[in-house]
Amino acid sequence: GGSSAAVSSRRSASGTSGSWANTSSPAPASRPPVSASTSADSSTTLPRAMKMMPPRYQRIEASAIPEVALPGGKLRVVAGSFGPQVGPAEVLMPLLLWHLTLRSGARLDAAIPAGFELGAYVIAGQSSFGDGAAAVAGELAVFDNADGDISVANGGDGDAELMLLGGAPAQGPLVFHG
Repeated sequence: GGSSAAVSSRRSASGTSGSWANTSSPAPASRPPVSASTSADSSTTLPRAMKMMPPRYQRIEASAIPEVALPGGKLRVVAGSFGPQVGPAEVLMPLLLWHLTLRSGARLDAAIPAGFELGAYVIAGQSSFGDGAAAVAGELAVFDNADGDISVANGGDGDAELMLLGGAPAQGPLVFHG
């Protein structure tokens, strides 16, 4: 596609970037062992008319997320749609949240709604995007021009795992608290 990506390698102290959390570290010895898991927590801004509504939280079980088989991988639709598959996340704005796994040498070319802003957080492995920009685990690639289509490829030896998050641009100024 005609997309290009700028890569940011900013990481927090825990090795993640932004709101994504990879919680696959072992459990402390003081607790019984548990299986590793990966979770993601995200927030969106709202249109001005909805800014004062009460906050909402939605827990989504892994079994509720539809999975699409791809040549060389799979895509899980958490929010928005991919082809006929629609994610279970209840959203108030046009957006997408996809969990993508690509085997070595595999590629995804996907249509993105016109006007969407898009980023790809690499959870594991390495990936390249549209114009050849590359990112490794812990890095965020922000697409400069995702208008209409994107391309993500895995040129590494192992699997690449990513979260793709995009949506309509925010209306008005954004103020961050934390």
